[in-house]
Amino acid sequence: MNGYNTKFRTFAEAVNLVVSVQSSSAASERVLSQLSFVRRIAGDATLQDLLELRCFIHCNLVQQ
Repeated sequence: MNGYNTKFRTFAEAVNLVVSVQSSSAASERVLSQLSFVRRIAGDATLQDLLELRCFIHCNLVQQ
């Protein structure tokens, strides 16, 4: 029974660490902002694949 308690305690500590991490939505908001910018330039009729590619290129060029 001691091995089970040790595994459970370790699992509980891991879950506690994961839950206690504060996440930020800043990165996703930046991507959505860049996607909005690309959609304004490219137009609403642009295909999804092309929008993804342009957003990827724009985000990577802006960050460098």
